[in-house]
Amino acid sequence: MNITDVRIRLIPAGNRLRAIASVIFENAFVVHDIKYVIGDSGPYLVMPSRRGGDGTTRDIAHPLNNDMRSNMLQKISEAYEAKIAE
Repeated sequence: MNITDVRIRLIPAGNRLRAIASVIFENAFVVHDIKYVIGDSGPYLVMPSRRGGDGTTRDIAHPLNNDMRSNMLQKISEAYEAKIAE
């Protein structure tokens, strides 16, 4: 499944959360509210999640393998860098 577009909403500086992304796959499916975070060991993604009645959190959508996760991180990182360069 190819990523055809990434939309970035920047978060004001001051914490590790730098942006919220929406990723569009194959111009047919979108996942909103992916958090782009800069941690001590580099950038990473926090997938959209929902808290259950028992207090646990579960991802609403997430990549099933490391190749897709790496591809998403790369595309979101590129979109983030382009957005802050505007």
